[in-house]
Amino acid sequence: MFINILNYLSVIISFYTLILFIRIILTWIPSLEYSKFGKILAEICDPYLNLFKKIRILRTGPLDFTPILAIGVLVIISSVLQGIVSTRRFSVGIILAEIIRLCWSVIHAVLIVLIIVVFVRLIVSVINRDTSPIWSQIDKMISPVAYRLTNMVFPKKFVKYQTVLIVTLVALILSHILIEIILMGVIANFFLKLPF
Repeated sequence: MFINILNYLSVIISFYTLILFIRIILTWIPSLEYSKFGKILAEICDPYLNLFKKIRILRTGPLDFTPILAIGVLVIISSVLQGIVSTRRFSVGIILAEIIRLCWSVIHAVLIVLIIVVFVRLIVSVINRDTSPIWSQIDKMISPVAYRLTNMVFPKKFVKYQTVLIVTLVALILSHILIEIILMGVIANFFLKLPF
């Protein structure tokens, strides 16, 4: 009976998370945000989202990362409930493992985006199509980290920008693999096996 309640609660939280996501997307489209549907979603979602607006560190200028935290909290709660339902036990280890999984999801997404950006930038550089201003903006974004990584591999040597991009791409791919092995393969599994 208790497991069924937790399962239903997890489903409700997952559904509410989906509604929150739709609400957040609608805020980007003013004509939809102020529609009747948008106002109903605002009444349902804004009280919860406003709890996180008080965290000022997540709001910098026009960027507001509080919805990510709000959704992340619900995802963790839903995942913990699903973990309890599937293992039929409750432990601090399950909670810690789910937090690690959520952190990995964020890190994974960032690394994949960076890998794609660096890969596309490398391809564009190889075929000599990098005259657009967007590529110089991308270079400004990735160059500081890319050159640091390259200096670790080729200390005090001049290398072509394509080599810098290759080194960065390899470093990002290796980082992705190592972080996944350490976070998910070792730490999360360790937490899941904790008896308390």
